[in-house]
Amino acid sequence: MNTATVMLQAKDPLDIAVAYRLDGGSYVCWQGELFRWNGIRYVSFGNDAVRSDLYGFIQRCELATGTRITPNRRLVTDVIDALQALCFLDIPRAPWWLGEEGAVPADDLLACANGLVNLRTRELLEPSPLFFNTAAVGFDFDPSAPKPERWIEFLSSIWSDDQESIDALAEWVGLALTDITDFQKALLIVGPKRSGKGTILRVLREIAGHPNVVSPTLSSLGLPFGLQSLIGRRVGIVSDARLSHRADMAAVAENLLRITGQDAVSVPRKFLPDWHGQLTTRFILATNELPGFSDASAALASRFIVLRMQRSFFGHEDPHLTEKLLQELPGIFMWALDGLDRLRERGRLLQPRSGQELVDELEASTSPIGEFVRERCIVSPTTWVACDRLFDAWREWCREQGRDHPGTVQQFGRQLRAACPEIRITQPRIGGGRERRYEGIRLRSSVDVGTHWNASETIAHDAKDKSKERNGVVCVPSRANYEPITEKESTPC
Repeated sequence: MNTATVMLQAKDPLDIAVAYRLDGGSYVCWQGELFRWNGIRYVSFGNDAVRSDLYGFIQRCELATGTRITPNRRLVTDVIDALQALCFLDIPRAPWWLGEEGAVPADDLLACANGLVNLRTRELLEPSPLFFNTAAVGFDFDPSAPKPERWIEFLSSIWSDDQESIDALAEWVGLALTDITDFQKALLIVGPKRSGKGTILRVLREIAGHPNVVSPTLSSLGLPFGLQSLIGRRVGIVSDARLSHRADMAAVAENLLRITGQDAVSVPRKFLPDWHGQLTTRFILATNELPGFSDASAALASRFIVLRMQRSFFGHEDPHLTEKLLQELPGIFMWALDGLDRLRERGRLLQPRSGQELVDELEASTSPIGEFVRERCIVSPTTWVACDRLFDAWREWCREQGRDHPGTVQQFGRQLRAACPEIRITQPRIGGGRERRYEGIRLRSSVDVGTHWNASETIAHDAKDKSKERNGVVCVPSRANYEPITEKESTPC
């Protein structure tokens, strides 16, 4: 620590802030927080740390008259306010080039212990305080690192005949090194106890860099300040994805959809102004069982790439495995970059076939109304069913499935339209009154059981249901794409 006396012209908070900034190095104030350059990255320097540092700095300050300046709470607070004004940084996100744009786009750079790595060309550049980045990995980049044999052997022991899952993991780890959110996906690893999930997550934390990683609980994402820890973090690791009945499952689903969907969010922060912007956090969830999300539209289930583990090493664990694997970090880093290159070339993430069954199960559990529609209904623009009849069928299905709370008819209607947005409600006049109907859906009949209906069959069947007899002549709705019906005489209504 510098102990030299600092000479000032006046006891002014702004003068003290200028001198402190010159004495302490490169500072910036971004989104209400102070950051200081440490030679590789900008480190968050909280107000408590700044306050403690300022007390010592002000004690070294002396006026031209020889008078020492005595620090006090009011003066230190005013200096912090002046320092934030001097260092204010108006940029949308990190990483970002300060001043003129650098030769390499900020999104293509990752800070390592020995410099900045161009993730596209794998070139190592000198670190610069003009590159505002808040995270770095803790090892040196080595483009000639040997192949990580032990890591590959470990993955092969988990997915012995499933190269698709190994490749998907490599692509995901490579993606976690960047700020790319265009794929709008999260990773879900499902497997029994002692199947290797924790080992993979520990290695991922080291590869992505501790400052890049946050570890929230799934339920915390539904709390008022649950998103604060995600700011500036590339990876969110949920190591035991479980939701209790007390968790706000709707809020959890909403936030996961917003973040994976690249939406702008306003994040409440304790004792700080709200943060506004796009969170670049990519989530990876590990669990023994599928989490119980609630999303009638089933949109959340479609946001996951699911990796399935089936082998357990319980009773045969290697307690030193993680330590051995971390010795191969530079090689694992290059393995992840190879996966990133494949992903960039293909342009999309692929769902391994071994996890497709779990994807379907997640969709069914996330949206029971969607599963009901798939099992008991035919969706077609030319079909209809009475609202009360469909709701009665839903309640009966819930009883068969052991669901104690089917909800109200209004809740059912909202969830149904979320699952099938093409459905609409009409109220045609029937006799002396009106009947509420869902247009675009009907219940399966006995002839539907065990069959797969195509569009023409559905239309023809629906036409028969709607047919009426007038003076001994069968009358059907007039639509050009209806299949012929079996009655000998028919005429348009």
